Amino acid sequence: MAQGGPPFRADHVGSLLRPAALKDARAEHAAGRLDAGALRAVEDRCIREAIARQ
Repeated sequence: MAQGGPPFRADHVGSLLRPAALKDARAEHAAGRLDAGALRAVEDRCIREAIARQ
C-alpha cells in the first residue's frame, strides 16, 4: 500500500447517475429550446465532472 493512501482498494463498478443538469439540457434540446452545440457543451462539462469524481 502506498504511504498516505487509503487503507483499502476500490474499483469503480457500475454507472454514475446522470446529473440533473444533463437531464434538463436533454429535455430542453428535445423541446427545441436548446441547440445541439449548447447540449454538447453541457454533455462535455458533465463528462469532465464525472471523470474528476472517479
